[in-house]
Amino acid sequence: MTASKGERTKQNILATATAAFAKKSYDAVSLRAIARSARVDPALIHHYFGSKTELFVSVMASLLNYRGIISNITAAPKEQWGRRIVIEADRMWGSPHAAALHALFRTGIGSHPELLRNFIADRLLVAAEAALAPHVDNPKERLPLMGSQLIGVMTGRYLVKMEPLRSMPRERLADLIGPTIQRYLFDPLPTNPEPEPDQPR
Repeated sequence: MTASKGERTKQNILATATAAFAKKSYDAVSLRAIARSARVDPALIHHYFGSKTELFVSVMASLLNYRGIISNITAAPKEQWGRRIVIEADRMWGSPHAAALHALFRTGIGSHPELLRNFIADRLLVAAEAALAPHVDNPKERLPLMGSQLIGVMTGRYLVKMEPLRSMPRERLADLIGPTIQRYLFDPLPTNPEPEPDQPR
């Protein structure tokens, strides 16, 4: 099916913004410059994306294709989800879009952590919770714990380039990290301890 003119315009803006955010910092990129490069009226950016923040979040979403990744994970047996999550995450970080993705994460981790936090909370975790909630108890605690583990591993592997993470084969990485992710998803969570009574002085 041929995309409509509006959809083509939206994708053109998204592609132009992806290139811009990959080359410059978030603060150095202006919506007017994106509109000029995309050869569109700046009002169309506001029409399709609302704000610079939402445009940045949409760029992140398009690079990650997180809905497709979640589908690939849930298609596997639950016993393999931890390992599959590591493989899918590593494939994404090593994809043809990796340079842009790494640049966006540097922006998010460095000068604008709220952008990365908004994307993870409002897009990624919402979609993951909807898909995994029937299978995982207490996803609101489990998924952020799992995500923090993956972000740490992928940041060390691709941005900090720590050895042996940097050169480790993907299958080996999945063998080592997958069981930890599996535990975050399915192992019983500790119960909240009862507060200790005040001790007499």
